[in-house]
Amino acid sequence: MPNSNKTATRPLRWFAIAFTGLALLVTGCTTSELDENERALVAKQQLADKFDQLFNLAFESPDKAEEQFNQLVFSDLVTDDHNLLADDDVRAFQTLVQIAVRLNRDARDVPSKMSQNTLFDMYIARNQLLISSGSTLYELPYRLRSGERYQRLKGLVAQIDKETQKYVDQLSSKIQAPPKDITGTQWTWTFDI
Repeated sequence: MPNSNKTATRPLRWFAIAFTGLALLVTGCTTSELDENERALVAKQQLADKFDQLFNLAFESPDKAEEQFNQLVFSDLVTDDHNLLADDDVRAFQTLVQIAVRLNRDARDVPSKMSQNTLFDMYIARNQLLISSGSTLYELPYRLRSGERYQRLKGLVAQIDKETQKYVDQLSSKIQAPPKDITGTQWTWTFDI
């Protein structure tokens, strides 16, 4: 009987060894997959940090932010083996940075564009700036129209509005009022037929 007991336990031993090996193999694959997923999340977080830095830099120096963004695109986002510009989150960050750059350029150009000699030309320049900055802001996708970054961009558009109005008010205070005999008079014309 002792001999028959050994023959009965051999298949059980092989089964236990095979089961243990399979279990180790499965857990080993799951662990490496988790490592890859964690690495991908860490890489995505590093990209998000870079985009945050570029977004903040766009408020200080739009040209430098755009230059660094273009370098980031060709060094980290688009390579021979991957294109991260197809990722929705990366495109959202890209849009935020580009719009921040454009709005800050508009804000920087307010004094030069508002240096007009006539009030009429100044209103034209003001409206062009307001239309440009407002339409730039609303190029943001709906999912990005909330949060701190959106409020910061919205505040920049409001700042452009206030600055342009300040220039208009300064020029209109320098211009003398129209003569009293012209204002308040309703002019009518008649034609003899």
